[in-house]
Amino acid sequence: MKWIALLLCSFPALAGLTDVKSVYLLPMTHGMDQYLANHLVKAGVYQVVTDPKRADAVFTDRLGEALETQLKEFYPEPKPEEAKKAEATDSDSGPASKDIAAYAGAPTRASSFSASKGNLFLVDVKSRAVLWSIHARSKHNTPDQLDKTAGHVVKALNEALHPKPKK
Repeated sequence: MKWIALLLCSFPALAGLTDVKSVYLLPMTHGMDQYLANHLVKAGVYQVVTDPKRADAVFTDRLGEALETQLKEFYPEPKPEEAKKAEATDSDSGPASKDIAAYAGAPTRASSFSASKGNLFLVDVKSRAVLWSIHARSKHNTPDQLDKTAGHVVKALNEALHPKPKK
């Protein structure tokens, strides 16, 4: 009986994972995004894209305001008709007002220099829901260790996508 409840609880997350076909990797600490992309492509888990607009989900090593800002920049919400009309009337006021408006609406960039704590997240771009996460901290920041950690992450993701039936 417990396994049925567990299966029902995990099914929505699994459904979200299987809906993802392509991923975009945001810059990560120590270049982990590069190692992760390499292993994702080799394992054929997801298609890795270089254009965030073509991605179903993004990989990141941090959540919060910086991620939300980045997602809003990549995937802006469509403007309602009233906002478009107001924007058209603002354009009549001259080039200086356009520069100020552009600066005021400029998104802040997510920095990749802060120390990651080893958490990685797969975030759906439409719902902004975390579809999958893992804690995989590298022992050292050497290329070999980062590559090994990325391999571990992709193996765990592949197992989440294709769980082996228990006997």
